Amino acid sequence: MKIKKKIIKKWNNISYMYTNGYLKTLPESFVNNISPVFVPRKIKLIIKDIIADILRSWRRTVISDSKVWFLVLTQNNVDALKKIQEDVPNSIFVSFYRFRSKVNVKVSYYYLNRRFLYNIIYPIKWLVYLTENKKKALRYFDLLFTVNGTYEESVRLLKKSKPKAIVFTNDHLIIARSLLLAANDLGIKTYYVQHASVSAHFPPLEFTYALLDGKDALLKYKKSGPVKSQVQLVGMTKFDDYIDQVNNNNKVETLGIAFNMGDQIDDVKKCIEKIKSEHSDLKIIARPHPAEKRNLALLNNVTLSKPSVESAFDFIKSIDCLISGDSSIHLEAVLLNVFACYYNFTKSKRFDFYGYVENGLLKHYKTIEDLNIELGKLKIFKPNVQSKSNFYNAAIGSEFYGKSTIKISKFIQDTIKS
Repeated sequence: MKIKKKIIKKWNNISYMYTNGYLKTLPESFVNNISPVFVPRKIKLIIKDIIADILRSWRRTVISDSKVWFLVLTQNNVDALKKIQEDVPNSIFVSFYRFRSKVNVKVSYYYLNRRFLYNIIYPIKWLVYLTENKKKALRYFDLLFTVNGTYEESVRLLKKSKPKAIVFTNDHLIIARSLLLAANDLGIKTYYVQHASVSAHFPPLEFTYALLDGKDALLKYKKSGPVKSQVQLVGMTKFDDYIDQVNNNNKVETLGIAFNMGDQIDDVKKCIEKIKSEHSDLKIIARPHPAEKRNLALLNNVTLSKPSVESAFDFIKSIDCLISGDSSIHLEAVLLNVFACYYNFTKSKRFDFYGYVENGLLKHYKTIEDLNIELGKLKIFKPNVQSKSNFYNAAIGSEFYGKSTIKISKFIQDTIKS
């Protein structure tokens, strides 16, 4: 009975983000990459996982003992942690090896190379999970296959490498949650550095220390469940480099349009064309999501920002007003005193995912006509909006304005010593 409860508890903890309603808010194209509805697609993902596990089983993890780990699973993670890591002595970047995902810093990879053995007993553990979680077991059996064995292998990895502490900037991916759970059970200090806006769908805070951007993140995590971490509100590290580039223009001359994977390219094009018909004097720059892989030829009548070479802040500092749907880029815009407008290019069941409209950070525009009316006003006068972001970024108006990175690295060093 104890073993059964442990399996169910661990699997629910590790898969929390995806099995508690979050996937229902995403477009089908996103869901298909995580846990598709159709069984043949699920089987295909499982086969890919099995092949990857077998290929990784031949690799050997070599990581020096007693280092402070900075876990980076994506390039965004690297960008969020790089300057902090540089200030923390005896620290290294660590990442789980995935064949198509690389980062542009020196990193020590780990492989969980015995996980393929757990694939053999997955059906038995899945049946145990099924007894008390029938709906989740049937809907997410492909996702749970990915969960299976990651905790046990993470425990083995940490016992071998003995990290002094682990710094995370992702709290919901399966590989990150497995490592977090293993570290907590082994008494290893864990730190969470927030790198983007969060929602109430995110898992409850279970790190030793949680270094959050501001009050908004803390309130949302409290909605997720009990906060087990010691929390510090430290501001947004990536904003530090841009405090002298705040937009001081008093009227809008350049408009930015940021669209997501859930937005249809044709809908984005129609929006741009209608804005151009009313405001031909405005310069327009469109920015796709960093994961965008679709053909953007339809947008050949507008300047395109390239996420692969231009950060979100670099894009924002070149515009006076931003139009976007559900995206954390809104907050980055307001931080730089760029006027932000919430508008869904494509009809979506998801609305105000980050709570920006609800909390007064920006306004929702239901139609393109409403947007055009607002743009007409903004071309005459653009108000200052940066102060609205204090709820999301504790550094705004504080004594550590522009010094969040220093504050975080000092806190990590002090608490590791203690």
